[in-house]
Parts: sequence; structure tokens; C-alpha cells
Amino acid sequence: MTTQDPPLNESPPVTAPDSQATGSQKNLRIAGWIFYGILCLSFFTFIKLPEDRIKNYIDGSITSALGTKGISLSSKESRISFFLGFSYSLQDVIVHFPGPGSPAQIDNIEISPSLLSLLFGKTGGTVSMTQGGGSLTGSFTIKDSQISLAFQSKKMDLGKLKILQAFPNIQGSAILDGTGKLSGDLNIPSSLNGKLSIQLSRIAIDPQTLMGFSTPKINLSESNIELTIDQSKATFKTFQIGKQGNSSDDIRGIVSGDLSLAKQWDSSQLNLKIRFSISESIMKSFILLDTILGSGKTSDGSYAFSLTGPLSSPFPAPITENGTVK
Repeated sequence: MTTQDPPLNESPPVTAPDSQATGSQKNLRIAGWIFYGILCLSFFTFIKLPEDRIKNYIDGSITSALGTKGISLSSKESRISFFLGFSYSLQDVIVHFPGPGSPAQIDNIEISPSLLSLLFGKTGGTVSMTQGGGSLTGSFTIKDSQISLAFQSKKMDLGKLKILQAFPNIQGSAILDGTGKLSGDLNIPSSLNGKLSIQLSRIAIDPQTLMGFSTPKINLSESNIELTIDQSKATFKTFQIGKQGNSSDDIRGIVSGDLSLAKQWDSSQLNLKIRFSISESIMKSFILLDTILGSGKTSDGSYAFSLTGPLSSPFPAPITENGTVK
């Protein structure tokens, strides 16, 4: 018996796709090893540097960055760790802000930069701090105006952190609990997405002079905010100031509504309703306050307004007892 050769016009089996797949896999493996090699080279080169030189470089970078804002920072001790990634921690930190206010005191700050973000031309990492029984942790990635950040706070005393001094140089304190996240382009509001859920308790604003007015001490037992940002709209699910029915709170109010986000902040449109009441001690400190707010005064002595229009120049209008705009 003889074996016949296949006909000359019969095509051989097609093997090109398998060859292409094999080539793609090989290229991916090569790219992966190159990336891994660069990462290892950067890491081991970095850890071979003298620790003092690294700390001096980091301290200098932090001092330079904060110095542009008029802020200075000092600590009793700093250390570097390479366990499970690079981290830099500061103990017993003192932060001096511009102005006459007292400095912030923080027990511990730990910074862990992201090498992966750095390889893609971004600045990123995680930051955590503790003060007394409170903690605040966050992660971030920044490239130009593109951001991605998240935070979580547990019983953090904002008074000791002096954060309120940024709004604007307010002296006071509050305990912060909650979470938040935000991503998108800060220069294009409509691109933002995020969620905020925070609870403030034991809020106290010290007597001081704000915008030329002397203010008495303001106390609030709590304040809750829940905000979602999605599909070009920021919606207040909850915005409560003070505790309703608690006469010891100097301000009690509720904010509802949303903010339609445009491509520019000035073009974004507000659509809010605000109902609030103010204690006698504050009203006595601002003699003209009742006259200014008088058009929105309701039968129970509280005030109700709508706030609509562009974010750059919103228009306030009083709201009637049945909820319509006057």
C-alpha cells in the first residue's frame, strides 16, 4: 500500500493566530520583567543611600513645600522604614501657621509615597496621623489638576490640628468622624465624582473678630453632612447644623438641594433651601442681623431662604410658610 501525497491545491492548517498570541504573551512577559527590574533598581538604590541623607532630603522637600504657604514644621524625632514599602514617620510634630494663632500639635504623622504613581508621572501615596485618641488617614494621587483622594477620620480633634484656621483663620474646635472620596479634574467641575459623609460633634467657635465684627462664643452639639457628586451634580442628602430641638445650640438649621456642576466653577448653578434659627446671644452681638434677615423670618422666629443662581453670585430669596419662594 502506498501513501498518497495531499493534493497540491489543498491549503495547510492556519497557525498564524497562535503564533501572534505567543508573540504577544512574550512581549507582555518582557515588559513585565522590565517594569519589575526598574522598580527593584529604584528601590535597592534608594535603600543603599545613607539614612541621614534621605531624611535631610525629605525634610528639605517638606519645608520647601510648606514654606510657600507660610507654614513651618518641626518634630522631635523622624524615622525611615522599608518594611512592606517605604514610609517616613514624624513624632511629636509642631506645625506653625501664618498669623498669631497657636501652633498645631500632632502625636504622629506617617507618609508612604507611591512608587507606582511616580513611575506614571503622578504624585501619590498615603498619609496617616494620630492625635490623642483620634486618627486621620488618607490616600491621594495628583497629576496637574487631576486628583483622586480618599480619607477616613475617627474622633479627630480639629482644634488641636488648627484646621479651622484656614476658614479664614477661625479659632475653634470640633471632633471629626467620617469618610470621603473625590476624583476628577478640579478645573472641570462637571468631571468630578465623589461622596462625603461626616459627623462633627462638640463644635465650639471661640470669641474673636471676623471681618471686622466681634463674635461671641458659638457652641453646637453636632453637625452632619452627606454629599454625593455624580453626573455633574452635587446633591446634599443631609446637611444639618446643630441638633433640632436643642436650645443650647447657638445655630440650628437644615440645608437641602443641589449644585449643578458646569465646565467652570463660576458657571455652576446653586439650587438650595436653607432654614435656620439663631440664639439670642448671637443676635445681640449683631444688632443689624435681624434687619438683614427680616424678609425671611417665619412665624416661629426662624429664617428660611432659597439660594439660587451661579455659584459666583447666588441670589437669596425668602421662602414663605408653605415652602414657596416669595
